[in-house]
Amino acid sequence: MSACHLTERLEQRLARGIAPSPPEIEHAQRCGSCASTLAAAARLDSELPRDVTAMVDEPIPPAPELLAAHERPVPRRGLRFAAGLGTAAVAAAVMVVAVIPGQLLGTAGRGPGGGGPTETPPGEPSPIGGVPDDMAAWVAEADASIWAHLDRPLPAPDLRLVRLERCGDNALAFFADPGPFGAGPLLFGIGSYREPPFEAGFGGVASSVDEPEAASARSQQAKPCEVEVDTVLSPDAALAAYLRFLAGDDRVTDPQVLATKLVTNEIALAYADEIEAASGLSHQQVLVLRREGAGWAITGAQGGDFPVVGVSVGITPLGVSKSMPDARWAAVGRTEDERVVAIELDFAGFTHQYPVTDGAFVIALPPDVGFELPYRLLDADGQMLSESTSRP
Repeated sequence: MSACHLTERLEQRLARGIAPSPPEIEHAQRCGSCASTLAAAARLDSELPRDVTAMVDEPIPPAPELLAAHERPVPRRGLRFAAGLGTAAVAAAVMVVAVIPGQLLGTAGRGPGGGGPTETPPGEPSPIGGVPDDMAAWVAEADASIWAHLDRPLPAPDLRLVRLERCGDNALAFFADPGPFGAGPLLFGIGSYREPPFEAGFGGVASSVDEPEAASARSQQAKPCEVEVDTVLSPDAALAAYLRFLAGDDRVTDPQVLATKLVTNEIALAYADEIEAASGLSHQQVLVLRREGAGWAITGAQGGDFPVVGVSVGITPLGVSKSMPDARWAAVGRTEDERVVAIELDFAGFTHQYPVTDGAFVIALPPDVGFELPYRLLDADGQMLSESTSRP
């Protein structure tokens, strides 16, 4: 997925030694790409002098001067992906997402002796389950493995686990990328949790748990991935936020939240079903939520007659909803077939696999994927249960 169109301009301003303006800082609070770029410059400015003073006698110039001295933009570099990915999957991932330039500067690493939070921050929902005993050792090593493979400053901090999936003999983990704005991307990696030495592959940077290269990593597994731990916004918390949003509005009855999905550490999606009071007909919404203090608030909604059964998948653009970091689209659907644990979507010439939780899903997709996407519903053994084409 492409970086925000403002990121390159922000990099150029930082390279010229120009401090970010208040509007740029405010924008970065909603944009993971720009937040990571500012975080990179801030970390370089604050940590590099301290780390180098033990080795040199001369004072080191401020980071903006160092950046300006290069007299050229920071080079872009493709992600290095989880070990074992097929050539086609890697090609798909490189086409869709590149590491933002700020990552090359050492985004968000703590200095020597530092460490990140290890527990869920106050106000966040509890995981849907604890880390299983047979995966605990791998999880304990995965964050440091991902950090090292991404060439981040050492020593690696303790990263907060956002999501853990079991993919047969492999595990897929997402950690919050620490940063001054708390809205940066996610770090992820995949590897075998069965026997040491425990590795999480080469790691990667994703702006959501459903980013296409994370989906490509899932697609390479022998069995569909099943969610074990998820600290993402819970359906109950999303429903409470939606009820507050609807206060005094009697146009709908019996709202339900079928599925939720983290987009960044600060933004989430929710797939809601409700009854229109006037017609008595079922109506669906894709809600955009933003973290506010200890809770969440609705900042936008996209309505439509999306499917509530597993005969079709609905696709909707989200670019018109405020607080979204870019012009993403979303796929939503629900199935009553308890055997379904994953969905495969075909777009951009490749297959991407996403987990289905409790029979429902809401997936953040790249911009302009279109409406008619072939898809297949899969069981735990990876066998296809049904297939069709998505609709608006």
